[in-house]
Amino acid sequence: MTEIPTIKLNDGNEMPQFGFGVFQIPDHDEAVKAVEMALANGYRLIDTAEAYNNQKAVGEGMKNSGVDRSDIFLTTKLWVSNFSYEKAKTAIDNDLEELGTDYIDLILLHQAYGDVYGAWRAMEEVLCFGWIDTTHKRINGVDMQRFTPRSKRSQWSELNKERCRRLEKLGLMTKAERKELPDMSEDAFKIDPDIKAAFDENLIAWENFQKFPKLYQRVRIDSIQRNKKKDQAVFDKRLKKLIEQSEKNKMFGQWNNYGRLLEY
Repeated sequence: MTEIPTIKLNDGNEMPQFGFGVFQIPDHDEAVKAVEMALANGYRLIDTAEAYNNQKAVGEGMKNSGVDRSDIFLTTKLWVSNFSYEKAKTAIDNDLEELGTDYIDLILLHQAYGDVYGAWRAMEEVLCFGWIDTTHKRINGVDMQRFTPRSKRSQWSELNKERCRRLEKLGLMTKAERKELPDMSEDAFKIDPDIKAAFDENLIAWENFQKFPKLYQRVRIDSIQRNKKKDQAVFDKRLKKLIEQSEKNKMFGQWNNYGRLLEY
């Protein structure tokens, strides 16, 4: 199979445009074999669901395939019986166990029926901390993003911190979840000296940048300096773009979850 093209989602992740679904394969052994063969033939998106009753088989097939988990885009779906805040959180935990993985690339609400808002709210929390956010992922040999469990030692992005601040203000943060948070004070954020030095060489860019929303400033700086140790070339390229756009007095990129982090 030729390389499958990808499409960029709203959160910046890349999803293969062509995948393999396991609907109507309830037999465990058949589902395992089907997933193994699909991955062996070049598929990298596997689509399952709680209602398909084969998540364990999908996880086993993925494991048996020899394909690195980070090269597979895994989708599952919450069934309507789990559409409430508490049920959805429990269901997602169970999905992870059945699939034998520590992260799911995409979770869908299978039908727009029942307590959709409650299930969505649970998925927001999962996105903020439990099992989903950016560290590292590879798709078709290209560095992308990865969903991963969160703890104080995790690489918390400034965008992720702001999501949690929103949950706290909305009264949706639990005591157990607060224990996993890093230092959430905005004053704790520091700019890399090399970034500040680059701005010092272009005072117009710095003056314009300082007028942008504080969240934008933190998110943009964080998205650059997080790559410094991993890839100096990426760091330099992104820093150059930031300086150029700031000099033009232009903001760029997604930095507020499409407006949801502006007023809450």
